[in-house]
Formats: sequence, structure tokens, C-alpha cells
Amino acid sequence: MRLGPKAALILAVTFVLGGVIGALGAGFVNQRRLAAHREARRDFVELMERLIEPRDSAQAARLRPLLEAGDRRNMAIVDGARGALRRALDSLRVELVPLLDSVQLERFDSFALQRSADRHGAPGFEAEGPGPPPPGAPPPGAPPPRGPRGRRPPR
Repeated sequence: MRLGPKAALILAVTFVLGGVIGALGAGFVNQRRLAAHREARRDFVELMERLIEPRDSAQAARLRPLLEAGDRRNMAIVDGARGALRRALDSLRVELVPLLDSVQLERFDSFALQRSADRHGAPGFEAEGPGPPPPGAPPPGAPPPRGPRGRRPPR
């Protein structure tokens, strides 16, 4: 089957437009995520100011740099914990590789890599827990799946 020049042009334009829209969409999502991160950091300082209720603007002006420095320290702790958790999950994966079949390893990888764009938790650990298991995964605590005739699948 041969495409005519008009059909080829339409196909090429559609492909290019899809790429441009995808790139713009990814950039937009990333900008929103970064804005939410900045908002969360700003919220800590504002929350502390509302909690403390400075007596006057002079006290507020003296408090603000201290609260911002405390926020920076807090974020450094959180970032360090995220990095440590990522390294721990990577190390655990190396230890699990010889023991898991490809389906189990895929489920582990899915868990370890999942991360909600709306939250800034560590990879694999959301505020409400790890989230639902991937499609086809056994329920938590269930014995490993068995193949035909009750045998375990080959590794």
C-alpha cells in the first residue's frame, strides 16, 4: 500500500503536532509540580507566622529570616531522607534480583518508582501508603501466584 503525498503530509503534520503538544504538556506539568513545591515551602513560613502571631511588623521582620532558615534546614533533611530511601530501595533491589521472577521484580520496580506528581514524598512511599497493586497482582498477604497444575512459574 502506497501513501499519496497529501496523506503523507497529513501524517507528518499530525506526528509533529503530537510531539509539540506532548512536549508542551510535559513542560506544563513539570512547572505546576515545581510551583506546588515552592508553594509548600512558602506555606511553612506562613503557617509558622500565623501560629506565632507576631506582635508587630518589627517582630515579624525579625522572625521571618529565622523561619526561612528553619524551612531550608527542614527541606535539606527531607531531601536527604529521600536520597537515603532511594539508595536503600536500590540496594534492596540488587539483593532481591536473584530471588524474584520477572513478574515479581516488575511489581517491585513499579512500587519503588511510583510517585505522585501532586505529592513530594519519597519514591514508593505516598502519604496514604504505596497505592493500589498493579493489575494482576495478588492481594497483599496472598501466597505467590502458581502456574498451571499448581506449580510455581519458572524463574
